[in-house]
Amino acid sequence: MPTANETLISSTQLVQVTPGTTNLVPHKAIWVGGAGNLSMVCADGTTQVLTGVTAGTLLPFQAKQILAASTATNITLFV
Repeated sequence: MPTANETLISSTQLVQVTPGTTNLVPHKAIWVGGAGNLSMVCADGTTQVLTGVTAGTLLPFQAKQILAASTATNITLFV
């Protein structure tokens, strides 16, 4: 089984996300470039808010949608 780093290294594309975008492309991780809260619909359909995400954070999980209520900026998907 590959490690988290090996999985991210296999990413072939970076996709910028605008909060409120529906149906995100399948991805391996989410990069938060600007600090703030990240509101999202998770892969299992639950809605979650990560409060106080710092700039430069890499979140190794998938989301279906980044909600418009997010205050974090420069959000990028590792595809």
